Amino acid sequence: MEGKVCKLNITSTCKAIQQLAQELTEVNPLQEISAKRAIPQTLQMGLKHCYHAACPVPVGIIKAIEVEAKLALPRMF
Repeated sequence: MEGKVCKLNITSTCKAIQQLAQELTEVNPLQEISAKRAIPQTLQMGLKHCYHAACPVPVGIIKAIEVEAKLALPRMF
């Protein structure tokens, strides 16, 4: 998985998220799901562009990356 890239296509009516989407077009999934190495790029873009500290969109993007890259836990039931 190292060196893999996840391309993002983010659509939103929110101006802040539109700006985030223009800048965040692809990420390394492993870097995005691990906050121990560095702050994920998605969260950095959230801090840069989102107006509200509690905006759930950056975390939702990370969850979507995790699922798409098949890094999410399998469903147990």
